[in-house]
Amino acid sequence: MSELSREEVLKEWKAGKTRPVYYLYGEENTSKEHLIKNIIPLFKPEGFNYSLRLAQSCDMSAFLDEANTVPMLANVRFLVLKDANELKKADLDILINYVSMPCATSCIIITADFEKNKDPIKEAISSDCATVKFPKMNKNHAIEYLNNILFKEIKSDASALDMIVETAGTSIAALDNEAEKIKAYMYGSGKSIFKEEDAAEICGFSKKLPPYFLGSYLASKNQPAAMNAADIMFEQGEDPLKMLAIIYGCIEKLIKAKLDPKDPQKNDKQAFFYKAKAENFKEEHLAYMLKRCIISDSELKSSNKVSPKTIIKTLITQACKQDDRSE
Repeated sequence: MSELSREEVLKEWKAGKTRPVYYLYGEENTSKEHLIKNIIPLFKPEGFNYSLRLAQSCDMSAFLDEANTVPMLANVRFLVLKDANELKKADLDILINYVSMPCATSCIIITADFEKNKDPIKEAISSDCATVKFPKMNKNHAIEYLNNILFKEIKSDASALDMIVETAGTSIAALDNEAEKIKAYMYGSGKSIFKEEDAAEICGFSKKLPPYFLGSYLASKNQPAAMNAADIMFEQGEDPLKMLAIIYGCIEKLIKAKLDPKDPQKNDKQAFFYKAKAENFKEEHLAYMLKRCIISDSELKSSNKVSPKTIIKTLITQACKQDDRSE
């Protein structure tokens, strides 16, 4: 059994090499998910040669019968079993027996997070397989990870990233979310360096949510974040017409970026942001959203019984919908 890094596994996969079992263990579940997501784009398995199961609901005998079945029109069958530490003892024993003598024509990726020094799967894995450790990051590693996400687009002070990690924690999921918030903040504000006072604002130490968060989240089609931004703005007593103006302005910027064949100037980060995000929208949907903004303006100014919050949130939902079909 070989202990590999995430990078070494990817190198193997990109070269077309697989092993009968890859055992991904440790606390950092998001990093495991990131690695597993590479299987389909790299190997392009057909539906009948790819299977994903959650341990809590997995019929282990049927799962391993599938693993022992010769793949159809392919060299390898891929199977993923998540959270093996949640298996019942009888099913765990069956799995342990399999990983000690796995089928050569299958590639099973198993994830688990057992208590320290109590990992029966790792101990049983055969020599032709591999384990990959995903430990929880310490603070310094978390700061480095966050900086690596941002450095191509945003310069950051170390003290600012330190504050973000101190507040959000060191999980990959939390850091990925914070990176999106930082990008939205920086592109909306037009600032060139992410400083400690900016981190304080993002972490909620300031009283007001910067209004450009809403527009940046809309442009990114991040509906949950846009809805949350709208909720905060309503709680802060923001004028719904001002919120509508932000949405309208976002749509206008996306249309301008969509129709302009020229690339933005290198120092215009906001223009670069909208140019990139415009690729996710169809022109007809953006035109439709401009009409919806005009209709929403009339609704907000009328005496009808529809609440401003409902009008704004409906607009956000329409703007962020994935299929971009105008009604």
